[in-house]
Amino acid sequence: MINQTTYTASEINDIWIKYQQKKRIVYPQMTEQNNDVKTDSAKKHLELFQHFGGEFVDLSKISIPELFDHYEKIDFIYPDKKKKLQDHITLIQKNWEKAFTLKNEISIFLKVSGEVAGQALFSSLQAWRPTCHGLQIHHLTSNYPSWTCATILAIMSKAKKDQYVAGQFYYRPDNVYPARVFGELATIISPEYMVDIPFHYLEVPAVNERIDTIHVKQCTNKHQYGICDFAKQIRGPVYTIGEELNCYDIEMNNLDNIYQKAGLRRRRYIWMAFHDGKQVAAIIVNRGPFGLNLSFIENKCDILLIPDIDTQLAHKVLKSLLYHASTAYFSNVSEIVYPVDYIPVMADSLCYPLLLELGAKEIRKYNQSIWLMNGFDEWSPNMENIFEPVLADSKKIKNIAPGSETYMKQHNEYFMEHPLDNWRLERKVNPRQFVHKYIKKYLKKAANVLEIGCGPGIIAKFIGENYPDISLTVIDKSHEKTKKTNENTKFLEKIQISGGEIYKLPLRDNSYDFIFCRLLFQYLKEPQTAVNEMMRVCKKGGTIMVQDLDGQMLSHYPEKNDLQTLIERISKIIAENQGFDPYVGRKLFSFFNLAGLKQIKIRFDEYHKIAGTIDKKNYKLWEAKLEIALPELIWVLGSEKKARQLKDDYLNYLLDKKTFTFSHMMTAYGIKE
Repeated sequence: MINQTTYTASEINDIWIKYQQKKRIVYPQMTEQNNDVKTDSAKKHLELFQHFGGEFVDLSKISIPELFDHYEKIDFIYPDKKKKLQDHITLIQKNWEKAFTLKNEISIFLKVSGEVAGQALFSSLQAWRPTCHGLQIHHLTSNYPSWTCATILAIMSKAKKDQYVAGQFYYRPDNVYPARVFGELATIISPEYMVDIPFHYLEVPAVNERIDTIHVKQCTNKHQYGICDFAKQIRGPVYTIGEELNCYDIEMNNLDNIYQKAGLRRRRYIWMAFHDGKQVAAIIVNRGPFGLNLSFIENKCDILLIPDIDTQLAHKVLKSLLYHASTAYFSNVSEIVYPVDYIPVMADSLCYPLLLELGAKEIRKYNQSIWLMNGFDEWSPNMENIFEPVLADSKKIKNIAPGSETYMKQHNEYFMEHPLDNWRLERKVNPRQFVHKYIKKYLKKAANVLEIGCGPGIIAKFIGENYPDISLTVIDKSHEKTKKTNENTKFLEKIQISGGEIYKLPLRDNSYDFIFCRLLFQYLKEPQTAVNEMMRVCKKGGTIMVQDLDGQMLSHYPEKNDLQTLIERISKIIAENQGFDPYVGRKLFSFFNLAGLKQIKIRFDEYHKIAGTIDKKNYKLWEAKLEIALPELIWVLGSEKKARQLKDDYLNYLLDKKTFTFSHMMTAYGIKE
């Protein structure tokens, strides 16, 4: 299932460039009369997918156990998820096998696989049918953004071609990759076409006690009791259309007939609560083949509450509605197997604290992204535009010259992004020493602290464990970094972890007493903008601290001319095109001054001081750093052989007992007045 034709790096790049050229032709100003252009846009997306070697897989030829083994191998089914699935894996795989027997009527599977610059790559995506006229994409696995973009556009183009009405995607907001794409899309696309709704995904215990004081009616196809208008009032028209609450068949009988052809069922049950003759709440229970989505979203329960409901009344209403919902999960009403003992509720910010008081446990946070197909021609080109910076993986393609416009567009990411980087960063700093030496006195008098560029979170962990009264927010644009920070700080309640860009922090003005950023500015193309943004979120009277290096990799003696010249050339090209600045430390004072910070202080420390042969620990760290930077070196030097030779020469220089290498650490402090 996984093997496929191998594509060279240049071929992949040529396909993408040709498509981009076509794209500029395909998207003139859209008008109601220009329907041929709208149709062609979907066609071009499908062509791109096919040119990459992508295919809509014949589901009957997929081995479900093999697919699950693949998911586990690539850590899509990670250990905690595997543990949660293991007692039900036979039922889940059986439901998948049944769903896959109906060609594209319940599930669709897309994949692209091949090789780019010697690296094996694979992207896959599933979509399933939660409503009669909607598709929900899920189970996205990819290690190559070009293919991710092409795959998402292909499935939605097929959905448009097949006259689906809406698309959906649930993503974790701490997962930077989808949050960046779908979250940003929702801020660009007209709200009449797309919404992005944050939820808390909860395990809610069954309610077995009926509350007769609350008037509840079941909404059926025959008696809908205004569920469509109520859903529009609470969640808006896009949610209402996307969940198909605006149609006659709110019970999903027609969709259930399709599922029954595969020996499965798909049902929906809705109850409306009234108080003083007015609608106050509704509960929407979705029932489907257990595990069709590996987070069990096919069986999700939505609760809609009017925003001004009294808290005491809300508790009674929720208990009453959950009592009715429990019958759909834990009795034989639906005839659908449901082997767990909780109701999976997607709770909005109003319901969340109320349900916690009823004994609910949070599984994770999710955002539900919903878009309507009649906005496809606004949605799809904007998705491509957002993916442009995400296409940093394309830097492995060797036929784009450093310094070209394409190079500069693609090289705007942290180029040290690599699974090995977490290992390196965890060993580079002693969090206790850092805190006590540089920020202890500021933490003592701060209530709200922000760390920007948190890396794997070891400093955050130390602060959380030793300063429990501090509310700490940590931000990193890297999903791998925030994921690792989550692991390192999962038992520390007062730490908030977020994906985010330093140039546009997802935070309110004047929010933090102390903000610090360590060893990030050397990678920024717009450091002044970054300081200005830190000023925005800092409280009046608060302190900002930025720490970074000066002279990294460039200060040596005796100089080995060929090596020194090559390092300086590489640094210059990366600095010009991407923003890497090995001398950023000496510029911090100026950045702070221009931002308007007062009482600026600069601390000057040695950082690297390698006199003679480097020690084993630091040798390993340098070796890892150069290995991570290898794709960037290949770009600049034009071949992997030259890049690896440079790596070996530099490491040998550090091993030479006659050489001296050094750099300095600059730490700037300033107060917002």
